[in-house]
Amino acid sequence: MQYIKREIRDKMDEYIDFLIRRYREEVGWGDTGSANYTLTRIVLGIMKPADDKWTYDSLSDVIKTFECAKLEIARRIIDGYEDKKAWQNGDLKEFE
Repeated sequence: MQYIKREIRDKMDEYIDFLIRRYREEVGWGDTGSANYTLTRIVLGIMKPADDKWTYDSLSDVIKTFECAKLEIARRIIDGYEDKKAWQNGDLKEFE
């Protein structure tokens, strides 16, 4: 994950937290279609080239952004969850 400077994060978190609150008020929780729509609009809006002309490189950067976010979530949250469940319920015999 790209860790950004605290000053920038503090400014952006105000808007992000507002968006999350409004989203949950209007849409609710756990609607993957609406979440996908929202995230796609935000990332494309942020990363769209100034001249509005997409290139392979700029579109590749969009994919990299989503992929890196996915990997960070897996590394920071899912891996620990899976390890805990394997410990609680027993691992696959192939991994023991």
